[in-house]
Amino acid sequence: MPLNPELERARHDALVALGGRVRELRLAKSMTQQQLADATGMHRVSINKMEHGQLDVGVSNVTALASALGVDANELFSKGPTSA
Repeated sequence: MPLNPELERARHDALVALGGRVRELRLAKSMTQQQLADATGMHRVSINKMEHGQLDVGVSNVTALASALGVDANELFSKGPTSA
């Protein structure tokens, strides 16, 4: 059963925001996608897809990403300048 279009749009927007925030934090740490992948146990292609809002990552991956980026998981869902 397809999702409600409004819910699907909200899901897409959340994935794009999360991916953008991860990319922002990764670049602030001068990390490559491969370095982040190695630090999280994820594949580099998955990091790329996630940063472009094309991959829905689970809670365990969000936790791993936050740990590798040195931030609280909540910071992955917030906007604003990074504190490097």
